[in-house]
Amino acid sequence: MNLPLNYWAGMAGKREAQLRDYAQTSGRLDLSPQRFASHLLLKRRAFKHEGEARLLYFGDAKDYGAAGLYRYAVDPHAMIAQIMADPNRDRVSWTGDKAALQLATGFTGSIKRSKIHDPPEWTAPDFTS
Repeated sequence: MNLPLNYWAGMAGKREAQLRDYAQTSGRLDLSPQRFASHLLLKRRAFKHEGEARLLYFGDAKDYGAAGLYRYAVDPHAMIAQIMADPNRDRVSWTGDKAALQLATGFTGSIKRSKIHDPPEWTAPDFTS
């Protein structure tokens, strides 16, 4: 990918050992833009499944809008394959929330509520003596 020097694209993800070493050495941050960008790509192994890509832009303040945001064209429907909702969302209202999200965004991809905190779907064994 050929990006101007003030853009960095990368997959978020450093090994947990690298994060530990970084934290234990007081996380000294080299002040070059490249090193700064690499630190923004640190990610814990527990979140590796997200397959997150990050685009970082270090621009000139004159290119930002009044709200302090740099805007660029992007098609989220082409970029986003799936929306995974917080596992703490109310399970009872989830179907309605999902429909409202689809209606509000026009998203046609998969929308799911994470089940990471849900109890298993099988019945616990009955231990009797």
